[in-house]
Amino acid sequence: MVLFGAQPSHAANAGDFQAGRIIDDAVFTNKSAMSVSDIQNFLNSKVPVCDTYHPAGPSAQGAQPPWICLKNYSEGGRSAAQIIYDAAQTYSINPRVILVTLQKENGLITDTWPYPWQYRTAMGFGCPDGAPCDAQWYGFTNQVNQGARHFRGFFDNSLSFVPYRPGNNFIQYNPNSGCGGTTLNIQNKATAALYSYTPYQPNAAALNNLYGSGDGCSAYGNRNFWRDYTDWFGSTLQPSYAWQYVGQTSSVGGNFVATQKATWTLTAKNTGTATWTNSGANPIRLGTNSPRDRASVFCGCQRAATLNEASVAPGQNGTFTFEVQAPTATGSYKEYFNLVAEGVTWLNDPGLFWGVTVVAANYSGTKLSDSLPSSLAVGVSGSGSLVIRNDSNVAWYNNGRNPILLGTSNPTDRSSAFIAAGWLGPNRPTRMAEAVVAPGQNATFSFALKAPSQPGGYNENFQLLAEGYRWFGQNISHPITVTGQQNTPVGTMSSSQSLGANQALVSQDGRYRLIMQGDGNLVLYSPSRAIWSTRTSGKPSTRLDIQGDGNLVLYGNDGRYYWASWTQGRQLGFLNMQNDGNLVLYDSQGRPIWSTGTSGRI
Repeated sequence: MVLFGAQPSHAANAGDFQAGRIIDDAVFTNKSAMSVSDIQNFLNSKVPVCDTYHPAGPSAQGAQPPWICLKNYSEGGRSAAQIIYDAAQTYSINPRVILVTLQKENGLITDTWPYPWQYRTAMGFGCPDGAPCDAQWYGFTNQVNQGARHFRGFFDNSLSFVPYRPGNNFIQYNPNSGCGGTTLNIQNKATAALYSYTPYQPNAAALNNLYGSGDGCSAYGNRNFWRDYTDWFGSTLQPSYAWQYVGQTSSVGGNFVATQKATWTLTAKNTGTATWTNSGANPIRLGTNSPRDRASVFCGCQRAATLNEASVAPGQNGTFTFEVQAPTATGSYKEYFNLVAEGVTWLNDPGLFWGVTVVAANYSGTKLSDSLPSSLAVGVSGSGSLVIRNDSNVAWYNNGRNPILLGTSNPTDRSSAFIAAGWLGPNRPTRMAEAVVAPGQNATFSFALKAPSQPGGYNENFQLLAEGYRWFGQNISHPITVTGQQNTPVGTMSSSQSLGANQALVSQDGRYRLIMQGDGNLVLYSPSRAIWSTRTSGKPSTRLDIQGDGNLVLYGNDGRYYWASWTQGRQLGFLNMQNDGNLVLYDSQGRPIWSTGTSGRI
């Protein structure tokens, strides 16, 4: 009979044994630690080959060949692995705790030819010291269920008799009271449950001979539980997460200018027992704090950074690097952060913060060159660039919360008559080409212009803006001559037609345009401004349909409607963008049934 033939995967060290904290609560109750297949594979690994015909003969201890080791054992149509797993799930006990108990009580895990009595009393339940086992608890399934049930009952303090609870308890070294014992401070419910199940602590002799015998006063149950668990599965203690502040840096010294970017780095020492990682189920991240999980005004985030290093062992230093951008509001800030092991716990809080004073940004720029086309044929596109010097006291960025864009001006945010492919929107030709342009350096804005359908002289106007913050710099006026024959504008839509994203209905004189904007808003523009809209900016609306039932409806790609004229039930004729600025829906008899009411607006 081989009880300890397998090489341990972790080496137990007697110096690590804590009599008052044998196993932590979270480990003891982790019912998800192993699946059925995990348990079966574990049993297979401990007894690669069963000793099916042992030389002791067929009558030894009443057993009959072939000998059945635990990996092949079944009862009531369930394998031993399934029985163990089911009990673990029912009572929320770690299946590893059950496996180790089966070993410490009867050696079933590593025995190559167990006898029937080992299965009858598998968990040692109902077998008091110095007395026969109680036959009512016989049977492998019964033993596993009763053992797990009592572990849970001892843990929850829900049984009628619970010998030990967390706190100070006198624990003997041996069933012989003459061997003495000591008062232990039992630190958690799981350790109390182990002592309630096996009410003795190992003495010095048992711990000094960790894999053998001690002396006449030694008891081995809880020593063997801890030793086997550690050898097979690693520490019985929940890994601890803790850190110590080492240092922090900022790429910007002194005051921050509003919208300015910087790189912050934290260096932290791992002072816990768990190894930090930057991947997997529980990566270590830097999260916003005071209060936790708030949205930072400097990064717009709740998690600023993930650990840079793949892993950081206890005692080593880890770093967290992330980009921040100053808010537009001036003043003094304290940005608090703390480390978090995702899915496990927030670490101890040393009060880490970056102290920042934000001062006003003075945005300004000077146009240095303009290579945009000055003449275009009707309907033809041409490209060019504006080069503008950054005269601000802050760098310009083409991404982040306040990217530098080129917008239409005079008036600002009007829809341009020269919208071309590649524009960000009808009022945003482009963004700055460079990722960063420092004060004194030059920025490039390249884009195309598409001539409208009406020939003549135009004066297109642009201005820079830090999106979401402010317009700035000089108004850039760019004259363009549109040549060629006038194209007839498309000013009507008939039943069952659609107006798609960035398409327009234009009045015959070219002065008024109804545009299905890329931002989801349907807008009617006069020569100088927006005079009507569906107020659906930010909605996923993408097309205007004239339905056969007479209803004018704004739809999104999701099939939902976001605006309607509510004119269903009429005999629809057509929709017309009129020269007087009024958008009118007519029925089949030429009678108006709906309009924007914008006649005469300029």
